[in-house]
Parts: sequence; C-alpha cells; structure tokens
Amino acid sequence: MVVILDLHSSTTGGPAVFGQRATPDGNSLLFWPSVAAAFRSNHSVMFDAYNEPYSRWNAATGSWAFQLSWSCWKSGGCQAPIEDDYTAALSGRTYTATGMAAIVAAIRATGAAQPILLGGLDYSNDLTGWLANRPADGQLVASFHNYTGQHCSTVVCWNSTVAPVAAVVPVITGEFGEEDGTADFINSYMVWADAHGIGYLPWAWWTEASLTLALLSDDAGTPRAPLGTAFKAHLATLVAPRPPPPPPPPPPPPPPPGVQPAPGSFVPVTPVRLLDTRSGLGALPPGGTASVQIAGRGGVSATVSALAVNVTVTAPTAAGYVTVYPSGAPRPVASILDFTPRETTAGLTVMPIGMDGKILPYNGSRGTAQLLVDIAGYYRSGTPTAAGTFVPVVPARLLDTRTGWGAPIGPLADHGSLTLQVDGSAHVPATGVAAAALTVTVTAPTAPGYLTVFTGGPPGTSNVGFRAGQTVANFAIAPTTRSGTTRLFNGSAGRTQLVADVSGYFLAGAPVVSGAFRTLTPARLLDTRVRTGPIGPGGTLPVQVTGIAGVPTAGVAAVVLNVTVTSPTSVGYLTAFPSGTTRPGTSTLDFTAGRTVANVVVVPVGSDGKVKLYNGSGGSTPVIADVQGYYLA
Repeated sequence: MVVILDLHSSTTGGPAVFGQRATPDGNSLLFWPSVAAAFRSNHSVMFDAYNEPYSRWNAATGSWAFQLSWSCWKSGGCQAPIEDDYTAALSGRTYTATGMAAIVAAIRATGAAQPILLGGLDYSNDLTGWLANRPADGQLVASFHNYTGQHCSTVVCWNSTVAPVAAVVPVITGEFGEEDGTADFINSYMVWADAHGIGYLPWAWWTEASLTLALLSDDAGTPRAPLGTAFKAHLATLVAPRPPPPPPPPPPPPPPPGVQPAPGSFVPVTPVRLLDTRSGLGALPPGGTASVQIAGRGGVSATVSALAVNVTVTAPTAAGYVTVYPSGAPRPVASILDFTPRETTAGLTVMPIGMDGKILPYNGSRGTAQLLVDIAGYYRSGTPTAAGTFVPVVPARLLDTRTGWGAPIGPLADHGSLTLQVDGSAHVPATGVAAAALTVTVTAPTAPGYLTVFTGGPPGTSNVGFRAGQTVANFAIAPTTRSGTTRLFNGSAGRTQLVADVSGYFLAGAPVVSGAFRTLTPARLLDTRVRTGPIGPGGTLPVQVTGIAGVPTAGVAAVVLNVTVTSPTSVGYLTAFPSGTTRPGTSTLDFTAGRTVANVVVVPVGSDGKVKLYNGSGGSTPVIADVQGYYLA
C-alpha cells in the first residue's frame, strides 16, 4: 500500500476550513520541505503537490475573476483571489500564486526522490497542457480528477487528452465518482482506465449517510451501494487466482569457516524460472502488476538486497513497456524493456528487492501480456562497504532527451555522443562510484544503427541495436569517469531520442572480496560472422571467457556479457549457461527471423573458463558477445 500526501488547504492559523484557494501560495514552500524531509526515506509515501488547482468564476459580475493559465500553473507569479472556493463573495484582494516547478524543487531539495503527483487545471480535470508545461523531473505523475458533469467526463475526452499523457508518464485518477444514484459512470471509467494502464482512487472513503459519494456504510469498512459495492466488485475482477507456491529449495551452502561474505557481493545461481504467467496466473491485464516471491526460492537466500533478473514478455496484444520494482515501493517511471504486439522481448535488470522478498513486474500497455521471470543471481544483504560491491537504489530516471531531463531537449544527432552525469544524480552519490547499473532505451530513431555506452574512446562494441522507428531497451553496467559521467554514442545515420534509468551502483576501488564486480572496457569475445560461422539449429557453442579481453584466467565466478543475435533464419531463443552444467529451461533472449536482438546476461563461468550459448531455433543464428566485466570468485 502507498499513501499519497497532498496539500489540500492553504489556510494558515485559526480554524481549519473545508474550501481551498485556486493555486498554491507562498506557504506551500514552507509546508512541503517539512513534510518531504519527514518522509523522504519512506518509499511507501508519494506527494501530491496541490489538490485541484482551478479558475474562479465571479457570479456577481458574470465573468471570470481569475483564469489560471498553464504558464502560471508551472511558474507561478499570477494574482489569484484570496478567498477559498467555499466563499461566495470576492473582496478583490489577491495573493501571488506559487508554481508547481517551485514546489517540485522544494521537495527535491530535501533529498526526497519519491514520485510527485501534479493535478492539472479545472479542479485537476484538464490535462491538455500538462506534458508541455510539466517541470523538469523524472519522477512526476499526472493526477486526473473525474466526476460526472466535469468538462472531461466522456470517453472522447479521455481518449484525446488523458490517454496521450498516460503514454508518456504514469497517470493516477486521484478522485472520481458520480452523484446520480448509480455506478454506471465509474464502471465505464474503470474499464477504460484499466485498458490504458491508469490507476484510480474513488472519493470519498466516508460513512457519512448524507453524502452520495460515500463508499462505506460503517467503520468496519462495509461497502455502501452503489459506489462502494461497484468499486469492490470491479477490483475483484482484476485479481486472478494464483497457483500455490512451489516448495522452497535447500538454502545455499554456507561460506567456508572464517570467511565472512561481504554485503553487496554477488552470488551467481544456475538460471531458474520463478514466474511464468502462461502456467496458472494467466496474462497480466492492461496496467496489471504481478507479485513474485524471489527470496528463499530458486537458490536465492532468504536475506538479499538486490537481484539480477531476466524478464521476458511474450504474446503481448498491444505495444507497451515493463517496469519491475521492489514490493512496498511506489512504481517508478523507469522501465526495463519495451515491446510491440505479438513479439517476444527479453530484458535483464539488476534491482533492489522488497523487504518481503518480492518484486513487482508491471505491464505498461493497453493490452494483455504473458510474463516470464528468470533469476540469474543475487546480492547479499547488509550495508556494502567493500570495493566492487553493489548498492541497489529504487529505479529512477537519469536521462530523457524527449523532455530535456539530464540533457538538452531533442534527439541525439547521427554519430553524435552525449555526456551523462551519473554520480550525484538521482540516488547515486557524488563520489565513490565505479560504475552504475543502467537501463538504456532508444526511441524514435530515424535510421537503423546501434548505441554504445562507454567512457574514454568508443570501444567498438554496442549495447543496443535498433531499427528505424523502433523503441528498444537494454541493460548496461556503465563505468563512470572521475567527474562522475559516462557517454552514449549514436552509431547510426539518423537522429534518436534516448532514455536512461538507474537501479544501483558499484563502489569504487580495487575489488578483492568474493562476489565483487570489476568493470572492464567493453570488448568483443565472439563474432560468429567472422570466425566460427552461425550456430546451427539446436546447436551449442562453447565460448572461452577467462584469460582474454581483460578477464583473468582464474578467480572468476561469473561474467557480464552483452549477447546479440543478428539475422537469424528462424524464430527462436538463445540461452547462455555455464560450461559443464545441464542447460537450464530459461532463455537469455528471444528473436524472430531476420531481426537483430540484444540482451545482457550474467552467467556463471564453468570450471574450464567457458560459457555455452544454445540456439533454440530451427535455423542458423549468428551471435555476437561483448564482455562488460566479471565477478570475483
């Protein structure tokens, strides 16, 4: 459960009033820093900057006393009536409005990184200018209020003004309801919102018998007809029956006597599937979230801080994205992969785990999607201090060239590079960072090409391959310079928009403890197009990973590889696994004939210093593998 705290009244001193002013005033810049500082470490709390900004009609004159513009909504400075909306007469006295940008800045100045809800104009029912005027922040949510009789209370308006916003940022219906004695309106809206991945919170959770909008009949929480019962009935349709959890596997072996495992160190496991919605749970609905128990399953310890998971979407009925985040935290704006209808897409991420040992994959599309989750390893719990150990953070956006977040607004030019400040941004400290765990997304490219994340000179490898017009994401462990930056290179003849999200970082220094990560300048280990030839149907290719490209000959537990399949002749999948072990029933990436697809994999190294790549298709498949770093044994 997540609690939303909002500024609902701007009165200072004296008795509380039910009404509110048209906009935030100067007191909001005193209120929000104190609230945000108190809850900045509580990821179950979000902030709603101001409840229902509005324009004010003067009934006495039959004209507008105050019309709130989008410019004032964002930047403030306009003069609004000093009376609240429950005061009929206007005195002509005004106050200076405070804009949403100043409130967002005041909250962020406390170190609070939670999502911030911003309601639009006309009592939060108008989102027409929301995207164009939103402050520069990667964790904003559009708040939409929806009642019968308001201007935007029809499907036509929802499709034209609300859906375009939901395609870019999360939208939460902070209030909705009706007073006609039926539940027809809220039922139709909930169906529409489900199809567009939009959350909704009905108003009001009261037992007041005289209030038509009341949802409850008593303090025990009994739903009141028609709205309370309709809301409960609809929620019940969104909960699919779940199969009983499998019995837990035996715990991993303890470390040798005298050896204390370091917090934040990595423990690789043989890849194992912990979720397959095709078996029991069923496809995730539009905007649906699955709860996946990870800790204590699949060889994962019951006490872990973060995970390396590979998530696969298959049979989606609409284009969309997947976000995976820890249980108990608000859903972030960050995504780990993007998908198109009917295609199977996989993406790896390294991310924190909830305190209950669960993660929450979210289907950010207007259609259904089947979801698979495979575990590749975990990071030990505790406070990391040793060099090369991993510190997970709640995923947050570092870069979005579409909005000017983290870089100048606009696409990256052909064969251009962009410098991204990582250290000191979002949840990453300004010093002591060796590398960051990023999900990098290419969107709206105008020509086919590739993207490389690097420091120094371009290494001759790639992280993301793309086609013109495609949206595609991939994971990267990005080393940072002394100034805390990394670079992104557009290896195409066209322009492309870029998005980057961070999910954690590795501590700087020379790694020596078991499970610590050592970053490498990305280097190519394998390109079957110039050496061995493509992997045949159902074929397995051993790849030497130790003793080359900066990987030592001994003392390596696992390697991080960026694996690319290019121009396969048939649909299929590829699995990377340690040499000397049985091939697991998981996949590293999925592909269709003729397409180029890449994904990052964390794979344990066999005793012979090799990993194996299996071509699970009926055709031949050229494969490329680049190494990004390795974990110490």
